[in-house]
Amino acid sequence: MAIVALVFGIICMLAMVDDAEWDTDTVVGLGLFSVIGLVFGIVSISKKKSGNSMAITGTVLSAIALLIFLGMSVK
Repeated sequence: MAIVALVFGIICMLAMVDDAEWDTDTVVGLGLFSVIGLVFGIVSISKKKSGNSMAITGTVLSAIALLIFLGMSVK
């Protein structure tokens, strides 16, 4: 689960460097990816299995991306 959280966090942060125009569906979809990464990261941290640092990193990246996407969706 830690790897999944990290991958979703990285995908969301890499989407930030895209300079194309985003419609509402793209922002909502990437926001959903952020929420999924956040949930997987929190669940992985709470289980205290190996890969805890990956789960923390994925959770932080997903939380930052979610805040940015929420800010982009508010007009």
